[in-house]
Amino acid sequence: MKWFVFVQKINQTLVERSLVFERQSLLVAISGGQDSSCLLQALRTLCPLWEWNLAVIYCDHAWFELKSKSYSKTSQLACYSQIKYYQSIAPSRAFSETKSRAWRYESFVRVGKAHNYFQIITGHTATDRAETLLYTMLRGSSQRGLQSLSWQRKLSFGISLVRPLLTITRSQFTLMCKKEKFCVVLDPSNQRCEWHRNRIRRRLLPYLRYYFNPRVDQLMCQLAELAHGEACYLTGLSKTLELTVSIKNLMCLPVSLQRRLIYSFFHYGQVKQTFLYIEFVRCLLFHIALF
Repeated sequence: MKWFVFVQKINQTLVERSLVFERQSLLVAISGGQDSSCLLQALRTLCPLWEWNLAVIYCDHAWFELKSKSYSKTSQLACYSQIKYYQSIAPSRAFSETKSRAWRYESFVRVGKAHNYFQIITGHTATDRAETLLYTMLRGSSQRGLQSLSWQRKLSFGISLVRPLLTITRSQFTLMCKKEKFCVVLDPSNQRCEWHRNRIRRRLLPYLRYYFNPRVDQLMCQLAELAHGEACYLTGLSKTLELTVSIKNLMCLPVSLQRRLIYSFFHYGQVKQTFLYIEFVRCLLFHIALF
């Protein structure tokens, strides 16, 4: 893929999905890796067209000394490009994948709220979406969880994550960085196979590509997109029904809507739900409706 085609593809995604608008203030989350480096370069190229106010945020987990090279390169690029640069350093190294993600999002919200950046642009790719889909499947997720890395995600205080790269795979980014000679700092934490996501990235997905389908990343993304569309439809439909439906009427609905309405009921009550528990309640309501 040529650079101008890559930039044009990102621009088309932004327009078609209404992810951002003209003259907005955008905060770009940078890790120093190939995905976020390409993203920043593409947004810099598009900036005169959209008239954005760009800024960069780097989150340092303080896991490795090599990270200092990453934020050094990122801060130098931001300085060279005359882009505002923000950095957040983790207060502790004892982070799990879940806690580190929550800390990053808290950092995005804190900086965004303080400096009026309500759109946080991240470099999540089609491969990241495939990894997340596999991860949620292996954990036993519902269809709601299979949505996996949607195009936008609301955080808090009106701040949203925007992911414009979900149609491009990591291998395409690798070729792009080599061809354009972008400065990339590899993250050593991506090599740690004791983490579930890294095992999926370095072992499971390569196995699936080699033995089953070389396009498994794109196929997983298509599944996630379908699941997202259907989940949004079912959620909207269940919200219109949940205040009016009776037990007898509930049993007349399709099974998927029954499960969704039962899930919503317990979700409002902050009761932990599992598939077996929802099925138990559904069968119990079915017997009650018979009498």
